Amino acid sequence: MAVTHLHATTVDLDEAEARLRAIYPSIRVHRPRGDTSLILEERFDGDPRFNLVEFVFSMGSSAGQDSTPGAVISRTIGRPMSLSDGRAVSTTERPVLILPGVPLAGTWERVDAQAMLVPADTLEEYVALRVHSDERPNGEHLVQAPSQALADQWNRFQDYLVRDFFRAEGAFENELIRATTEELCVRMLLTVFFPPSSHRPVDGRGAMPASAQRAVAYVDEHAHEPITIADIADAARLSLRGLQAAFRRHLDTTPYEYLRMVRLNGAREQLRHPDADTTVASAARTWGFAHLGRFAGDYRALFGETPRATLHRGRA
Repeated sequence: MAVTHLHATTVDLDEAEARLRAIYPSIRVHRPRGDTSLILEERFDGDPRFNLVEFVFSMGSSAGQDSTPGAVISRTIGRPMSLSDGRAVSTTERPVLILPGVPLAGTWERVDAQAMLVPADTLEEYVALRVHSDERPNGEHLVQAPSQALADQWNRFQDYLVRDFFRAEGAFENELIRATTEELCVRMLLTVFFPPSSHRPVDGRGAMPASAQRAVAYVDEHAHEPITIADIADAARLSLRGLQAAFRRHLDTTPYEYLRMVRLNGAREQLRHPDADTTVASAARTWGFAHLGRFAGDYRALFGETPRATLHRGRA
């Protein structure tokens, strides 16, 4: 899919609606009668499947759409907006998750808002894995962060995505970084909006069965590619829940954490045996790490030295 980075301003309502329809095809924007002082500033980064749109409306208005194309996380800076799915109303004092396929209406006075669209299929994979029956919202389509502490956690995470992924040069275009970030985003989404109600015991370990061996072999062979947890489950011939259970029981970790560890080891090997063009940044990007500070911290925690130290020794 084509990646777009757009920053534009308009004073024309029809143009404003057309710009928003490029992202949300069924959206309709309504201007209050008699109000003509419209300014819309819009910034878009991403592609039709996974994107971040920031918009500033200078006037009170409302909008509606027939269906959300994926999961949308909406947050506002300053004044909140009101969101309704026809059954319940939520406001954006704290971030709100809008589940896929939901008819939606929003109203505001003046608004500075960000909406991040997450692919529905990726979300469904992880919901099947993480959200147990006693943790699902009871028919809710709009899910607000349950506490201010969780809201703050999401806001810090989205600030990081804006700075180091959506608007960082070349990051979104890197398929491995994109796939890794997409999965990280959904994991954080589930942590914030569906916090687990209990901690389930891990079964005792036994000899690793063939299915778990297939999963490990697949990760080891394909970690440099933009693979997903669903790909690993398919290779292992397990359901997503079965894959999670196998990794917990036999490796005492999760499939995602194992994949991250293998990628860190791949970056380490590249730094230990560098070519003339190898840098810490290039090794991190090759293995799907967009945020250098986070990569360096995880690397040091695992290997007891900085990536730069490994590279220096590799060049000696």
